Amino acid sequence: MLKEHLFNKIDILIVPTVLVIILIYVYNIKKKQPASIQKYFMPAFYLHTIGTILISAVTEFYYKGGDTFQYYFNAQALRIFFVENPKEWLFVFFSNPSSGGEAVANYLNLVGGYNSYSAAMFNDNQSATVGKVASLFNLILFDSYLAIALIFSLLSFLGCWHIFKTFVQLISQSEKFMALFSLFLPSLWFWGSGVLKDPLCLFAVGLIVSNLFLKNNKIISRIFFVALGIIILLNVKPYIFYALVMAIIAASIYLLLRNSNSLIKFIFFVVLFCFVGIYSNQIFEIIFNAVSQILIESQIASNSYNTEYESSGGTFLPTIDNSISGFVKLALDGIINVFFRPFPWEMKNFFSLFVVLENLFLIFILLTPSPKIFFPLKKNALFLIAFSILFSLILAVIIGVTTFNLGTIVRYRLPLLPFIFSGIYSLKVARKQISLK
Repeated sequence: MLKEHLFNKIDILIVPTVLVIILIYVYNIKKKQPASIQKYFMPAFYLHTIGTILISAVTEFYYKGGDTFQYYFNAQALRIFFVENPKEWLFVFFSNPSSGGEAVANYLNLVGGYNSYSAAMFNDNQSATVGKVASLFNLILFDSYLAIALIFSLLSFLGCWHIFKTFVQLISQSEKFMALFSLFLPSLWFWGSGVLKDPLCLFAVGLIVSNLFLKNNKIISRIFFVALGIIILLNVKPYIFYALVMAIIAASIYLLLRNSNSLIKFIFFVVLFCFVGIYSNQIFEIIFNAVSQILIESQIASNSYNTEYESSGGTFLPTIDNSISGFVKLALDGIINVFFRPFPWEMKNFFSLFVVLENLFLIFILLTPSPKIFFPLKKNALFLIAFSILFSLILAVIIGVTTFNLGTIVRYRLPLLPFIFSGIYSLKVARKQISLK
């Protein structure tokens, strides 16, 4: 039988052991960090650890259900499957569930006998990946959810730390503010914990960004970690990877034009104008088809949420027409939902308070005058700032046009939080060196 609760007797033995091992590991990492930022390392780690325990308790005793239970069930079932048939487990672990096959069918029969919904979730490769990662740790953790969750939380923390280090190393004298934006925002250490997709995504984004922006002589390791981050994102939330790519391309074009003379800019826009003119029909068709598909799927999701979450604080976008202008309006509404909702009067429970405070804090940063601080920008700093804002906006649009429930948005927006706060603050502080023409 699978354990049906997140807290079990086995935790008494396993959790302290895992905590000791993790503490030894993080202390070893802390020693390798620059002296100026070491003081933020352990407090941030402790917050993520506390967040793991809190979110586990809230999920168990308040929500009494959710995706994390299904991931946990699959982690247990995969361990049982490994013991019973290691060869078939190997195939199931490294294959897409939708590819079918006897091994996948046998596993689905096994987990379906315990929980039919867990079997249905495993048919989705993105959800299956979370269960697979959890099961890998569970091979030696004896079905202790809390122990698995602590490892997921560690990955989330390391991702946030990589993002923090990237900003600190490229933007001088910013440690205090970047620590607040990348490590100590409540959503990051609370909602970014537990056996869910979000901790894995934070870890992956941190790996990619830090190894792309921070230069060192370890080329092979940098390539490996970027590849690992990409693999995680493509198998858990591919749209985050696409947002990263689009933001990098857009930031590169912006910097290229900004640092070019008038002739280069003129040539660029002439080439762009000619390209659009020649391929206007194909470009419009691609854009229209993509937008139409997003709108159709979004409208279906919206109708579903209107029914399912009508009394639980769902956010409902207005009816839209199937056109480019309809998409633009939807995108703007989505950005508002991602960055500024829930509004204070929309709070449904205590957990909404922290999100509301974060939203108000973002508004404060946006509206207040630029701080009277000047610090030198290092190489790639401007690229990082441009990338951060563009990545946040692109990801916000993607989330905003496909997600219609405030509780879900709170988790989905986690990877962009460090970038929107740090990016805006850095842009305002470095105003004397950055010309936005």
